Amino acid sequence: MNKKKFITSMVFNGLIIILGIIGFILSIIKHGFGLIQYYTQLSNIFLLGVTIALFVYQILYLKKGLEIPRILKVLKYSATCMVSITLIVVIFILIPMAGFEYTSYMLFEGTTLYYHTLCPLLAVLSFFILDEIEFEKKDKWYAFLPTVAYGIVIVFFNLIKVIKGPYGFLYIYENPIPVTIIWGIVILGFSYLLCIIFKLIKSKVTKIKR
Repeated sequence: MNKKKFITSMVFNGLIIILGIIGFILSIIKHGFGLIQYYTQLSNIFLLGVTIALFVYQILYLKKGLEIPRILKVLKYSATCMVSITLIVVIFILIPMAGFEYTSYMLFEGTTLYYHTLCPLLAVLSFFILDEIEFEKKDKWYAFLPTVAYGIVIVFFNLIKVIKGPYGFLYIYENPIPVTIIWGIVILGFSYLLCIIFKLIKSKVTKIKR
C-alpha cells in the first residue's frame, strides 16, 4: 500500500474510532449496561475495538515498520459485515415494521446517527477501498459466527424471559413459532450471504487494483 493510501486508511480508522466512542457514550447514557442486548451496539463496539487495535498497529508500522497482524484485517472484515447487517436490517426491516415516519429517528438521531449510519458506512468504504487483505476460505466463518452466537444467546434469554426482544422479530412469545423460525432463517441466511458477497467483492476489487 502506498503511503498516501495508508494515511487515508488511518484517517478513516481515526474517524471510526472518534464516532464509535461518541456512539458508545450515548449508548451508555441511553441504555446503561442494557446495551449489551442489542446487536447494533455489540457489533459497533466490536468494530470500535478492532479499529483501535488496527490504528495502533498502523502507527507502529509507520514508526517501526511492524507488520499489521493478518488476524486484525480478518476481524475488520468481520466487524464490517456485522455493522453492515445492522444498517441493512434497520433500513429494510425495522423501519418498515415501525413505520417510515421513524426513518429519521432510526438513522440520524442520537446513537442511531453513529451506530446505524456513520460508523457502518465508514467501515464499508474503508474496507472495500483502503484495506488490504488476502482471504482464506475459513475467513467467512469468522465474519458469520458472531451473528450466530448473538442469535443463540438472545433467543435463549428470551426463552427464559430474562429479556424481551429487543427487536420485534425476537418477541418469541408474542409471535407464532413458525414466524420466529422464518425470521431466524431469513436473517441468518442473509448474514451468511452478505459475508460471502463482501468477501467476493473485496477479492475482485483487490485483483482489479493489481
